[in-house]
Amino acid sequence: MSFCLPACQRPGLFSPVQDLRVDVSRPPDHVRGELRELAQRVLPAALEPVKLGGPDLPPTLTVQARHAGGDVYMYVYTRDTQRLVGYVAFQQIPEAGRRARKHVRSPHALFHPAYQRQGLGTALYGAILARGYGLVSGARQSPGAHALWQALGRRHTLAYVQVGGRQWRHLGQVVDGDTFDDLQTRLLLLPAGLDVDDFAQASGLLPTDACSQRPPTRPPAAWRLHR
Repeated sequence: MSFCLPACQRPGLFSPVQDLRVDVSRPPDHVRGELRELAQRVLPAALEPVKLGGPDLPPTLTVQARHAGGDVYMYVYTRDTQRLVGYVAFQQIPEAGRRARKHVRSPHALFHPAYQRQGLGTALYGAILARGYGLVSGARQSPGAHALWQALGRRHTLAYVQVGGRQWRHLGQVVDGDTFDDLQTRLLLLPAGLDVDDFAQASGLLPTDACSQRPPTRPPAAWRLHR
């Protein structure tokens, strides 16, 4: 199976390096309240320590994790007071099909306002990517999440995919306006060093229908995937 990048040449295209539906906003008080409620349900003593193996967290923080039904949950605590200040659930995507379950996760993150922009997302997402998982975004993103994905996309392959009907399809790096607006259109990050062909064969990622067309010999720079 061969995947063409970019998918095709037509006007009105969007690049994942610049665009996704960025319309999610959580008030700081709401975030603090969610973390307080979560801390009451999850005790650090019941979790496993995590060795990130990538970008380091500030030395005042530690990461613990638990696994449930194939999902991975990571929790960030302060070392001195054991206060929960961050959380990411890396969950399976049933609508992508059975073959994708072993190879891709969708992250859902929450970080205390005082600990945002300190590299927590980069460290935790990087740890999952280092384990060989691909990451698929949600249908919508907050500005902070969008910035994180674009930063990671400078070091990992970043592309659009369409998820639904228990299958998923590779769309390349550019899509038209209607596809962009479809809530089944998401972003995909691949583990470092893994190309789309190899990942597709393992995970059941289908090629875009446009791959039957001959791609331009020198695509515009905005269309190129970032690694």
